[in-house]
Amino acid sequence: MNPIKLRIPLLQLAVLVASLAPVRTAPAASGSEVLTASSTCQEALVHLPVSWNHPRRDESLAEAQPRLTADQLNTLGFRCHRESRFEASAHFFKLAIHEDPKHALAHYNLACALSRLREKNGVGCGEPDAMIETIKHHLRTSIALDKQRAIRARTDRDLDVLRTLLGFRLLYTAAPQSASDLAALFHGVTLWGPTPGIFTMAEATFTRTHSKALTGTVKGWTLDVDGGTMEGIPREGTWRATPGKIIVDWAGTPGSTEVITLEGLNTYTTGSWNTTPSECEA
Repeated sequence: MNPIKLRIPLLQLAVLVASLAPVRTAPAASGSEVLTASSTCQEALVHLPVSWNHPRRDESLAEAQPRLTADQLNTLGFRCHRESRFEASAHFFKLAIHEDPKHALAHYNLACALSRLREKNGVGCGEPDAMIETIKHHLRTSIALDKQRAIRARTDRDLDVLRTLLGFRLLYTAAPQSASDLAALFHGVTLWGPTPGIFTMAEATFTRTHSKALTGTVKGWTLDVDGGTMEGIPREGTWRATPGKIIVDWAGTPGSTEVITLEGLNTYTTGSWNTTPSECEA
């Protein structure tokens, strides 16, 4: 049997072959392929790896297309923060500050993120980013740039882990003008000392009798180093606020009276109290 010969014009043949070929469509954009202001926290992390000292941090930021503004980076940080991804949020807030060192909200948000990291993981001696002075620096900077940050800081849950630190409170609270102001300032505060050195020698926590009182109780301990041993001896007493002074009456036999002023704190002299604990012991 002779084969049938088909005569098909070349143009029609090309169309026929094309119709039989598999259809190929361009891959859909995944959203994570390009970093944008609308990227999710996870998508942003693909482009800007999380590390406070990552060697490619600045390079990665420069490669982002389009280059993101400080506002946009701050927004990415906020998205991570809402997911309780505080290391990631701190990273983006830092990048925002890198883009605009005077970005008040980024400084404030970084203080919040580092506070939550401190609350979640604690802090070791070798972790300066989450140390108290670093957090205070960013909060202080944000308030200097925007006074409204002080109002927000008074009730912000993110900052609660540092709320018992007197030096931290003074960043967002006006200096006390009366005995009542001083009593309110000291309520719930912890002090450390006296006598600076390798070890914390004493600790004292102040509690107000009630919301309007100028008096309260103080409880803590002092380190007994007699006999070559170190033992925390419980200590308690009462306190009263007067203009410019907190007067503590320590219980015991015999009892003792101590006067505390804001000006006398953090002087690193014998008998002084400090507003910040040793970071290695915190």
